[in-house]
Amino acid sequence: PALPPVAAAEATVATGGPTGMPWRQLPSGQSLGLIPFIPAEDDPPTNPAFELQKTGMLLNTIGESPTRKQNVIWVHLHKYAGTMMCQKAHVQGERLSNHNCDWPGDGWAALAVITFSMIERGLEQGDLGCDAITGVMLRDPFKGARSTVLYHNFSFVKDLEKLLAVIAGEKKLPEINWQGHSRMPQNFSYQFFDNFVTRSLSGQQFHVPPGAVTRKMLDAAKEVLKRIDVVLVLEELNTHLPQLAKVFKWKISAMNVSQKVNGKCHNDEQCKRAVPPKQESLFKNLNP
Repeated sequence: PALPPVAAAEATVATGGPTGMPWRQLPSGQSLGLIPFIPAEDDPPTNPAFELQKTGMLLNTIGESPTRKQNVIWVHLHKYAGTMMCQKAHVQGERLSNHNCDWPGDGWAALAVITFSMIERGLEQGDLGCDAITGVMLRDPFKGARSTVLYHNFSFVKDLEKLLAVIAGEKKLPEINWQGHSRMPQNFSYQFFDNFVTRSLSGQQFHVPPGAVTRKMLDAAKEVLKRIDVVLVLEELNTHLPQLAKVFKWKISAMNVSQKVNGKCHNDEQCKRAVPPKQESLFKNLNP
């Protein structure tokens, strides 16, 4: 079944979507024999495995793949340890794409040639209606936002203060080319600091305007979480590993989950400097 219907937010949904993502220049998921979440312009190939190899999108497998019948689709929330999970999947013998486990168009793999893939965008109606195992990582929202500040080189004075003021309704959203921030798509900015997880999971609500996240959206996101097979919490990851053994059939005895991937915050002082106390307090008030 599709995601439960979500009442439209009071404000009009902003235009946008995954079209600004850098992997859009690659062949569509349909052309690679996948089932995309968005319409494809080309027909599926007669030999998908060959096409995947030819485009260099398959990563060499390490060891035996897990003994599962279903593929895994990981909901990759940005800066929520998705790259780490992709690397762990590779070590576990999953058959992956060579693009951080993501597929062009953010589609999911429907072929046996692939066993693990990720979507890195807000969920849409019908995304969880596929015959696959699903998983997601949650974390402290402030730490996720702080990681975004560091990764995308935001200035807490010029950028973060401005965006938080927009979310609080004190200023209008400035017309800034956010792509200068480590390839951030043009229509992505405030979303990462305004109830990001609720936006991502509530179903076609990612681009609602700043400050427009509603209780109905939160309730919808909670219902979505109930339907995801594996839900991990980054700060409690060691105690959550048995989920991966039971559902994904991964061998967790030798898994090391302490090493950061793509992290630019290497000590407590550096982390604190990334987002000063004033902005941290405002963020937490806007993201209760």
